[in-house]
Amino acid sequence: MRTSFGSGRVSNLSLHAHVYAWSRARLWQAITDLGTRACYQFGAQIESSWAAGCPYQVVHPKASRTLIERDNHLEVDPPRRLVQSYRAVWDDDVAAEATSRVTRNDTPQRFRSG
Repeated sequence: MRTSFGSGRVSNLSLHAHVYAWSRARLWQAITDLGTRACYQFGAQIESSWAAGCPYQVVHPKASRTLIERDNHLEVDPPRRLVQSYRAVWDDDVAAEATSRVTRNDTPQRFRSG
């Protein structure tokens, strides 16, 4: 989806929805626990204190450089909401892209069958 913001610039906006059959506590653990997150991100590890305003980075023991760097947790409301700035730097082409904003909301949904 392409959308225009007040600056007159055009940006790409992506929306991804994931459905998990986990408790809120389990989902928060999958996001914030070093070992658990590494299982879901091919061994990549996030270094963070998980406090609002604090920086984080994502590293991989076999990578020649940091994967995500100089980003911040903008909002932290465990286990319901996490908003982060996100700047991928795993290669030069990706690093040239602008910083993104990632919002994770744990919003209970009710689904109707048939």
